[in-house]
Amino acid sequence: MPVPTMLARGVAFALMGAASAGVGAQDYTASPATTTSDVGAQPTIQQSYGTNGLPGLHPNQGPAAQLNYTLELGAEHSNNINLSETDPISQDLLIPRLYFSYDQVGSVLQAHAVGQIEYRDYLQGDFGNEFRGNLAAALNWIMLPERLAFAITDNSGIEPVNPLANNAPTNVQQTNVLSAGPSLLLHFSEALRAQADLRYINTTASKTKYFDSQRGSGAFRVIRELNATDQVSANLEAEHVHFTSPSDAPGQFTPDYDDYNLYGRYQSKLAQVHIDATLGWSRYAFAEGAPDHAGVAARARIDWEATPDSVFEIGAARQFTDASEQLMVDPTQIATNIDTTNIAIGNSVVTPQIYLQKRVDASYAYHGPRFAVSIAPYYQQLDYLNDPFFDQRGPGVSFSADYRLKPLLTAEFAVYAEHLRYTTIERNDDVLSYGPSLTDQLTPHWSWRLNLTHNRLNTTQPGLSYTENLVFFVISYKR
Repeated sequence: MPVPTMLARGVAFALMGAASAGVGAQDYTASPATTTSDVGAQPTIQQSYGTNGLPGLHPNQGPAAQLNYTLELGAEHSNNINLSETDPISQDLLIPRLYFSYDQVGSVLQAHAVGQIEYRDYLQGDFGNEFRGNLAAALNWIMLPERLAFAITDNSGIEPVNPLANNAPTNVQQTNVLSAGPSLLLHFSEALRAQADLRYINTTASKTKYFDSQRGSGAFRVIRELNATDQVSANLEAEHVHFTSPSDAPGQFTPDYDDYNLYGRYQSKLAQVHIDATLGWSRYAFAEGAPDHAGVAARARIDWEATPDSVFEIGAARQFTDASEQLMVDPTQIATNIDTTNIAIGNSVVTPQIYLQKRVDASYAYHGPRFAVSIAPYYQQLDYLNDPFFDQRGPGVSFSADYRLKPLLTAEFAVYAEHLRYTTIERNDDVLSYGPSLTDQLTPHWSWRLNLTHNRLNTTQPGLSYTENLVFFVISYKR
């Protein structure tokens, strides 16, 4: 699907709720209409329940629907836009951009969406001008209150075509994951209920066509409220995956498959501590004579609000997953996953393969009246089931600190570092990105931002190491 068509479809979906009627004057705290599964590779649902008894948004008081947007005009200079070791191209870009968020809650329709669309004009003409976009959206239609709902999610973003090449303008593509289907809720008592889900899932990539797939999944869940803060559930999921354009290229071979997941989940939401843990079993049955795979799948995360200004998080996972699941964004986290100053290129390996992910991560964030700091280290290992070509492991860390120089003027410094080792092809990459920024809020609607960024890659792969210096200035109008 052409990139402009893919973006237009996503934006239209995100805003389609605007014409629907809400209920009175309401505000809400978002809870997911659909989110990615805790174990297994298919995007299925892990839901909480709104006032209608079905997954949705929790109304309180405030507007029933709200559309916010920011219009930006950015200017960028790169001294190595093609990220080349020996033949760097200096380039100036003009980047108009629209950032939007839409929220609606009603007795019939609930929606939450955040997205960005930008046009990149390469002023020296070394590359073709292009549109890029990010979108994460969820729509929940209450068909029968406390009984039946129809949920849709759509996630679109920018990912590399070849993950082993540098992310030059010729090595990026638009990806999209769409999920839609009904949820049936059964009430047994005040504390016990069950839920049955059916989902159709479509995955597409504008260039990596062997990622494209048609999927059908079903799930049955029994949820027990232990008390006002604790909940346990038993979950059974099944999925069939058909790839529409399979490939035998290295790292890309995966036949059609069926997968099954059985797991239990425990959630606790205390005033200062949130716990979310799952433990279960996953099995993948591949066609075309490929060997089946099965094993334990588990996840755990603890969030601790030590003080009103300080938050600690720690997580660990051993799970079977794939690129389509990693590209799905929990709608409750949409606002924190979209960068309003840049449409970032993701780091997913856009492949149909299933892989075993082992990951541990932690983070600390402090937000004071004038000073804020955050740090988030992690270590992960990816082992692909059918072809180990992209097997990788390594640590990484992100750090940022900002200081309010004046009431409306903020300085920030950010760093990202990663060491990545590809075990099969014997390649090591060291990635480093850092730089300062300055933001001035001129009026409630107008602001400007200046970013200076140094990007560097040192790799054992000949000809791919590079350094790049970026200057980015943007003027923003926020509604």
